[in-house]
Amino acid sequence: MRVLHVCAGNLFGGIESMLLTLAHYRFASSLIEQEFACCFSGRVSQELSAAGASVHILGDVRFSKPASVFRARSRFRKVLREYKFDCAVFHGPWTYALLASSTPIPCVFWAHGIHSGKHWLEVLSRLKRPALVIANSEFTSCARPNIFKDVKPFVIYCPVDQPQPCVSRGEMRSQLGVSGDSVAIFQVSRMEQCKGHFLLVEALASLRSVSNWECFIVGGAQRESEADYESRLKQQIADSGLSGRIHLLGQRCDIPELLAAADIFCQPNVGPETFGISFIEAMYAGLAVVTTAMGAAPEIFRENCGILVKPNAGDLAAPLAKLIADPEMRSTLGTNAKIRAAALSDPAQQVKTLAETLFWHILNSQCPSKPQLAIGSH
Repeated sequence: MRVLHVCAGNLFGGIESMLLTLAHYRFASSLIEQEFACCFSGRVSQELSAAGASVHILGDVRFSKPASVFRARSRFRKVLREYKFDCAVFHGPWTYALLASSTPIPCVFWAHGIHSGKHWLEVLSRLKRPALVIANSEFTSCARPNIFKDVKPFVIYCPVDQPQPCVSRGEMRSQLGVSGDSVAIFQVSRMEQCKGHFLLVEALASLRSVSNWECFIVGGAQRESEADYESRLKQQIADSGLSGRIHLLGQRCDIPELLAAADIFCQPNVGPETFGISFIEAMYAGLAVVTTAMGAAPEIFRENCGILVKPNAGDLAAPLAKLIADPEMRSTLGTNAKIRAAALSDPAQQVKTLAETLFWHILNSQCPSKPQLAIGSH
């Protein structure tokens, strides 16, 4: 079966990171052949191509410019005809609303977020019933009826790669200026309010008397609203008197190396995370993780591999203080986290699960006269 993954391609976050993993592990199953389509060329399309995957560029498109929408739909239909794809997997309502209605082959909607069904993109998405809905967590699947009431979702946790760092822990800590006995606290995420940067700074401000920690925030602004948010975050850090201890590293491509230099990973979401690829990456790195008990976090973490807290500074500061003081506790949580991450998101296994789900479900939908094959959620 030939499968085309469709994304916007103008931003880089969790969805795009997962698509790169699919590209790297596209040969993990012989059931499907995976290719990719992006509306915008840029980092996403370039990294997919660098991974050896076939990438189809549909052209910059804006809903506010009908001619660009028409051109993108025309190019998309041409790609489907020329390369004889068997199904198209749309990652989110933007691409689904843009292209699904003109797609002659089975459409798959992969839900990476919580959709209320009220946004105009979600209203447009309802015009085309998908052959299959995939959700990236049980938490996400609960919102499926808001768009597609009569299509049961299949839960497939995101495949997450485990690349080996290219430099040693000591080298990276030296580059960052982290002394040997300092505890390095990292957050890696989009520069968005729901990721809890302000909450982390507030919690760390209450720990300023603890001398042996430093914090590194990884992720840069990609939109105007994020630039404004980053500016306010810098001001909060300055106002807290922590400019010398909390460092904003901006957008980085060396995440495995940065996580190798870390001791604690803390992303205290103040809005629900629908999965959290950054959590899995930190767990693979053997880090003790602290986050809030929201969204899919309770699905990911068990008591022996992470710490879940309420979204307030006091509840966040307490486990951070314990972990800073207790290297054995950090080591135990990190060891268990590695095992848990592999069980949830091993890329080869998850690609096989995706392949089996797509192959047999689409086969069933195209051969209704044959006995239906049973397919369960993963």
